[in-house]
Amino acid sequence: MKKFHTSLIIFVGWVAVVPPTRAQFLCKVTDGERIGSNLYSGYRALTCNGNDCTVVAETVPDSANGFGPVNGFGHLVFLHSSDGGHTWAVQDDPSFARDSMGTDIRIDQIDSLNIIASGNFGSGPWFSSIFRTTDGGVTWHQQPAPTEGIGGISFSTAEDGIVLAGLGVFTTTDGGMHWESISFYPGNVSRCHAYGNGKYRLFQGNTGKIYTTTDNWATVDSTPAIFSDPVQGAGHIFEDCKFGSGDTMIACGFHNNFAKDTSYPYLARTTDGGEHWVTVYDDTTGAYGDIYYPPSDVNRDTIIAGVNTWLNAVLCSTDNGTTWEIDSLRFNDEQYRFENQDDGVGLNSDGDLVGAFDYWTNSVFTSFLTIGQRVTSAVISDNIKTVGVSLFPNPTSTSITVTGGTTGSTVHLLDILGRDILSTKVPASGTLTLDVSSLPRGIYMVMIEQDGHMLPAGRIVLAGE
Repeated sequence: MKKFHTSLIIFVGWVAVVPPTRAQFLCKVTDGERIGSNLYSGYRALTCNGNDCTVVAETVPDSANGFGPVNGFGHLVFLHSSDGGHTWAVQDDPSFARDSMGTDIRIDQIDSLNIIASGNFGSGPWFSSIFRTTDGGVTWHQQPAPTEGIGGISFSTAEDGIVLAGLGVFTTTDGGMHWESISFYPGNVSRCHAYGNGKYRLFQGNTGKIYTTTDNWATVDSTPAIFSDPVQGAGHIFEDCKFGSGDTMIACGFHNNFAKDTSYPYLARTTDGGEHWVTVYDDTTGAYGDIYYPPSDVNRDTIIAGVNTWLNAVLCSTDNGTTWEIDSLRFNDEQYRFENQDDGVGLNSDGDLVGAFDYWTNSVFTSFLTIGQRVTSAVISDNIKTVGVSLFPNPTSTSITVTGGTTGSTVHLLDILGRDILSTKVPASGTLTLDVSSLPRGIYMVMIEQDGHMLPAGRIVLAGE
């Protein structure tokens, strides 16, 4: 049997608890801040179907601070890309006016020509709106909504679709020109999906139950809640669900940690239509935040999910959603940084991240679109060399002492996102003490840089006093 160095065993153990960043997205901004003289109040939704990507944005004319309209009405702006998010064509129609910021805006990209956008905007006839393009985003027009309070929309073809509105479910067979109410409504439904041939699914947000019909609502089957044990499910909130073409679905939201008064991203996955769910991401020691918008296409091997947090990070899976890890975002323009929330992420045909994010610059809040290529980190590779050093005390709250390092080599302390937090050379004595009292509590990786290589030395846990 092959024997491994002790320090490698420590490293592997750390990976099992909190996976280090194995890759990152190198991003460049493709659109942001302004369309003509109008300042964006924000991108509200994004979706990609192959290299066809669509974004809904809102403008704020005559705004002094970028938060909301001051004089006059803002309006909706639609952006479409046919090259996977590298360039964007803008459909800026001032007639799509609204008098407040939109909520729960969603896009359903049926095919390269037919795209549906829906949401709730302002008051009066614009409160609930459905917009549609039949020419790939060149022109958009408003369609009637069945009632106020749209919560989700899905089309299986250009003609057949389903929408949640008010406290009801409605279907259409003529592209949304007319809607028919169905009698079945279990309550608290947050998402819907149309598969075609009379098959529809509903996702109940508070429980994660799935309701399925295969005969156009003549009969309905339901599944158990994601958490049948109330204790196990305490604090888990489901905000959305991403449906696949078959029985695979991924529910997203957050796990409330009441003891720490914070929340952490949460993902659950089913491959049998909701009969059984498996938690695939629930790390309450890593990045905090939640997943408000659903992940990208769950039919692909590589799936991306945006995390609403103050970290430049997203969640990524390369095995169809079975396992996930935090990947960092690095922008070519340092003025752009992902802060507060994502407004939607997707993957184009090449596997590049296409995302809409918010950021602060010069005390102004605005939004931008980005495209990023995923690259493997040079720090952590499959061919890992190791170095034997001692780290103590561990856990610690004040300082960590490193012994056994080569004189002149550099000790690096990396956080969960692979960022270099501290770096100091080993003195002639071979013993180095690092002051970590000011660092956030959590788990950190110790790397030794020597002979041109970055070698893992172990991990340390920063705990409270």
